Amino acid sequence: QVVSWVHTGIPNIREWGNEAAQCALAWRFTGKAEYLAKTRAMIKANVKGYNEAYENRRAINWYAQTRINTLAAYDWIYEALTPTERRELIVPLLEILNKFLDKKGRPRIRRLNDDALTPGSYGEPTIDIYAGLAAYGDGDADALAEKLLKSGHATYQRLLAPFWDGKGGERCLGSATPGYSLGSVPHCFFNFLHAWLAATGENLAERLPGYMNMPAWTWWLWIPDPDKPSLPFFPGCGDDQHVENRLRTGGLAVHLRQYIHFYRELDPKGARLAATLLGLCPKSDPAAFGWPAIPFLLAADEPVEPYPVEELANASELARHFGNFGHVFMRSGWRPDSTYALFPAGSDGRDCHKQYDEGSFVIYKHDFLA
Repeated sequence: QVVSWVHTGIPNIREWGNEAAQCALAWRFTGKAEYLAKTRAMIKANVKGYNEAYENRRAINWYAQTRINTLAAYDWIYEALTPTERRELIVPLLEILNKFLDKKGRPRIRRLNDDALTPGSYGEPTIDIYAGLAAYGDGDADALAEKLLKSGHATYQRLLAPFWDGKGGERCLGSATPGYSLGSVPHCFFNFLHAWLAATGENLAERLPGYMNMPAWTWWLWIPDPDKPSLPFFPGCGDDQHVENRLRTGGLAVHLRQYIHFYRELDPKGARLAATLLGLCPKSDPAAFGWPAIPFLLAADEPVEPYPVEELANASELARHFGNFGHVFMRSGWRPDSTYALFPAGSDGRDCHKQYDEGSFVIYKHDFLA
């Protein structure tokens, strides 16, 4: 009998990864001992919770961010800890995370996200490289940290394989469903770029030209609504809920800022397009999406000059093909009264969350006509 654990109503455990990262940052900015003590207490509580979850065959959280933030919190308070305090935190933390990552040795765990190499790459396997980075060289768990670094590096090598030098083309990150590719998925990509830059000094975006084409794809999805400028329509692709076909822009501003941060020199036109769309999006706080360090990593960025909206509305390019999704967009302009069409066909196998889109078509003018 096939049993699905997706809709069993089993909740995530209560843990403190995001809050631990917030407290660790607060300690770095203020030096107040109370924030340091809170961070240590939360990491210890998390380790206890992770072990109990494992014993009860329960996943910790569908998203990786809570464990990544726990590791970041340890890294950010490292200088304030004695060698004994470091061992007490990092060794059991790495050991329990390694248990969850051990596919061969672990029991079956309900609602565990093993989604490593598909578009929803925010699951359990994306944690190991951060665990290795946080612990390697401490002298407390170097062997395990090295193992996790190597497995994490291999995971991201496979994840990024279609997008290395010369392979970017008209590709986009992740899923043909905007709720994913403009939702949680870019965090996985940008967090890795930040970590790689911090660890090696290299902006890996230079070796991933045009990776995502996120601003361009977003622009082609965007059907302006004069009544709700920050909540446009989009041509209902993938398995987003098709009640109104509204493009979810709540967290999009963060991703556009990240794109500008890494690609402003590599892709000046894409960065300017991102800046234009950024001006149309509702402003969003990255910390509200579980990543409290992001505002500080982007805080020193100089603004990029956006394209005037009128210039884009009169753009001469009236069709665009994004090969890996098989998306062919066509439109008469970029105004509320323009005609918009999408024909999805011929993706390169990236069909996750694409559902039954192949060979369909959408036509929009003032409303969805077909």
